[in-house]
Amino acid sequence: MKKIAVTVICAAMLCSCGSTDGGSSSSKAEKPNASASSSKSSSASDTQKDPESDSSETVPDKKERTVTLDSFTEDKGAFRSITFSGVSGSRIGLAQNSGNVLHNGVVGIVGVPFVVMFNSIENGRITITVDPENLNGIPLKNLLLLHYNENDANYEEIWCDANEAENSISADITADGDYVVADWYQWGAAWGFDTSEYAHDVTYNSDAPFENIEYPFSVTVPTGCDGFEHTEEYTYENFDYKTVYRIAGEYVYTFTDISYITPHTEDGEITLDDFTEIMKEAIENEFEWRDGILSEEKITSSDGTEGVKFTSVHKYISGDDYTYAEDILVYYPDGNGGFFEIECEHAEKDEYVEIYDQIISSFKVL
Repeated sequence: MKKIAVTVICAAMLCSCGSTDGGSSSSKAEKPNASASSSKSSSASDTQKDPESDSSETVPDKKERTVTLDSFTEDKGAFRSITFSGVSGSRIGLAQNSGNVLHNGVVGIVGVPFVVMFNSIENGRITITVDPENLNGIPLKNLLLLHYNENDANYEEIWCDANEAENSISADITADGDYVVADWYQWGAAWGFDTSEYAHDVTYNSDAPFENIEYPFSVTVPTGCDGFEHTEEYTYENFDYKTVYRIAGEYVYTFTDISYITPHTEDGEITLDDFTEIMKEAIENEFEWRDGILSEEKITSSDGTEGVKFTSVHKYISGDDYTYAEDILVYYPDGNGGFFEIECEHAEKDEYVEIYDQIISSFKVL
């Protein structure tokens, strides 16, 4: 993943509607947290206004307030409704937040990310009613809330009370902000916990091809992996990067990202050889999260497009020190002056070799 983002844009369908709030009530063992970033979409409240946009207006009497979201702007069939209630002297609100790309990338996500809004709350409680036919076999007891703590850039886990008769989960809420519902079987396993007690069949794409129209390429999503749109934009030197697609391995918090690179040039198209030299210099000397090249080779895509493949050392910050891993970086010209980048993380792990080979070998420039 890129570390020098100048601008990160959470694209892909910013949607309105949503509801919920966050608190901490875990009956399970403590688990590690993951970082992400937050962006809020339009909202609904108990008076159909955003309490954050009207925070100066305080209702004089504290009273029980309730807001329910039961209409979603895209088909996320796992949720039937989200209801948030509590005692407050000002408006409370909920907002669907499906446009947040990083929250959408949470391992084991169920339904859509959402935002809980209030100025202050007593006895805050959220209830999410789900459609069991659209849970893909996930037991109700597996569902937990993840509250994104903006100060620590961490997800805080909130265990829920499951009501099998009502097909709902509920939890006490003490903090506003962004929330995600996740399957503990997948989320916990991604962080190294024994989740066998929560095991169930997981449906993943099965060698399914994906075609991108705006940035014309196709790629096969291997069996046991999940593919989804992921947008991240930044600029390096005279190149604009736009990550457009991500493939995640089964229960593993590691990624293959596919990006489109646009050169800034008035001198016509850059050749693959020239581009290769530029990227070699950047990988070896410029990118602060990389620490040199281990190998370089010419490569040909399944449609006959010639490209270049690097294996590089990736530096990860670990406390006051670094840990190191291997990344595969593949570059193909698109024939119109731009280049595709396929970035595969932790290529030193044997269990990823076959997955990465399939992704790289199936890639086509359309």
